[in-house]
Amino acid sequence: MRKAIRPRNIRRGSLAGMRPESRAPHPPADALHRLPGAWAPPTAPVSAPSSARPVPARPHLSRATRRARALALALILLVLALVIAAVAIPGVRGALAPTVQRVLPSAPSGGLASGGMWTGSPTAADGYIATGDSVAVDDESVPAVANLDPDLRAAIQAAAAAAVEDGHDLVLTSGWRSERYQQWLFDTAVRHYGSEQEARRWVATPRDSAHVSGSAVDIGPWETTLWMQSHAEEFGLCQIYANEMWHYELAARHGGTCPALREDAAG
Repeated sequence: MRKAIRPRNIRRGSLAGMRPESRAPHPPADALHRLPGAWAPPTAPVSAPSSARPVPARPHLSRATRRARALALALILLVLALVIAAVAIPGVRGALAPTVQRVLPSAPSGGLASGGMWTGSPTAADGYIATGDSVAVDDESVPAVANLDPDLRAAIQAAAAAAVEDGHDLVLTSGWRSERYQQWLFDTAVRHYGSEQEARRWVATPRDSAHVSGSAVDIGPWETTLWMQSHAEEFGLCQIYANEMWHYELAARHGGTCPALREDAAG
């Protein structure tokens, strides 16, 4: 009977007394995330505190307020358009200008320097109507009206009566003028515009002026000049100059029909 072979160097009871080696403790749950290059779950970015002030909410505008603002803007644009037109277009510039005696400065005291016809200033007896003033077309106590050509005076009075029916007042800002008054206007225009050539565009000499012969009137206000452009021929009246919407003469003075508009009094 063979003997059982026992392994060498193994003492009896050593296996029984052996204990398993102690294991390393489990790493914490986030240990992998601390390793270089290890994946980590994304975190929400932390925004820096902003120093900007919060934008206030726009106030609510009522419909009436919006309409009022739109109307104000439209009026401003209309005024700008008229100013641009008056500067850019000679004909419109003349139409928007006041009558000659309202454009020109007052004559210096002591009379005229170039005319030499008289010394002093024009008066009502010369047909003078002060700047900003006007007279009724039927006020024949005023020389500017009384000394008009009778046919012209009757025509302008008929036009004034029709204008009233349409809601407009037609008045005279100038009518008949004496020769010395017309010379005063012309000499003052020369000083104002710097040359006789430019002055003639706005003021005729006493020899050429229809006002001196009582054959022309200047009317106002502005709204009525627009009305007259559509109705003047009904009364035998004609606008003569493109740059003077206020200046009217009888068609009979021009052969019974209104002539083509002249650019100004000089041409």
